[in-house]
Amino acid sequence: MNSVAHNNISIIHVPEKLNVRFGNEINTETLFCFDENKKFIQGITYPRRIEPIGMNQGSIQSLGKCEIKEDCFLYYSFDFQRSYAHYMTQCVPKLKKYLENKNKKIVVPSFYWNELTKDIFNILEIDKTKVLVLEPQIEYVFSNIEAVPHIGSGWDGVGGTINYDGVEIYKKLVDSFNHESAQGKRIYLKRDGKSDNDHGNGEIGSTRKIENEKSLIELLVKRNFEIVEMGCKPIRQKINSFVGVEVVVSQIGANCMNFIFSKDVKNVLLLSNEQPIGKNYYFGLLDAMSKSTVNKSIFTFSSSKRNVDPKNSTNNPFFVNVDAVDEWISKL
Repeated sequence: MNSVAHNNISIIHVPEKLNVRFGNEINTETLFCFDENKKFIQGITYPRRIEPIGMNQGSIQSLGKCEIKEDCFLYYSFDFQRSYAHYMTQCVPKLKKYLENKNKKIVVPSFYWNELTKDIFNILEIDKTKVLVLEPQIEYVFSNIEAVPHIGSGWDGVGGTINYDGVEIYKKLVDSFNHESAQGKRIYLKRDGKSDNDHGNGEIGSTRKIENEKSLIELLVKRNFEIVEMGCKPIRQKINSFVGVEVVVSQIGANCMNFIFSKDVKNVLLLSNEQPIGKNYYFGLLDAMSKSTVNKSIFTFSSSKRNVDPKNSTNNPFFVNVDAVDEWISKL
């Protein structure tokens, strides 16, 4: 993964999200870059041009100015990194480049300087004194800042090809702890339904629920599955949750990013509505991280008619055929 050096640019982190246009899509952003003439320039980590909607030079108010002469590295991808899956696929892989030269300051916008990021930095032994947190609405002028361009051709990394720089970082995280445990464990990854920025639990995909999850869990408990919620756990606990696990059942979504901790998994069943976004990506992670061949299955079901996401049908809720899941388990 190559990086690009940028000279004499200003970066402002805004506390509230502003609307931006990506081609025909409308999304949000909290980090904006300007050249020496105070002209807005494309976000330096984006795959293609972003255009702020209705924004001019005066739309972002600076409360102060700070000049940074030291060499820096920007640790940021895009606003959706507030979601665990987007953060782990688009932002974390950039650390491979930073770890090649940890003498630089690593620059993190304050909103994203959360417990998840601090946990990862600690495991990778990134010096806290090297972290520069961008405070809201302060104009930071960087003499030299290095950035790794966005991964993939689109703005959304999940669903694209596996980035093996990221796999290398994931393995560093897992290998930082030594574990021994009895094999043969079975787990169901249950969404906790909480929005928590400190651990990357965004609201993206919050409506993508299993309507009859209670019945599903009753079956899985009878079949000796442990019900596990990963949402707010630190990395060490997530790794521990996967030690000795050979069978995983999970609703498709950000929880599947926890497959990066799955060295021992042999059988996986994903549950989804009729639009299993990210399926190939998550299955690819299993192949990249597991020690042996993984038997991968997915069951898709029709979306419910109620509580749908009016903006994104991939987030629609659905009912699971519990008998079909039981049959899958019986064949293991």
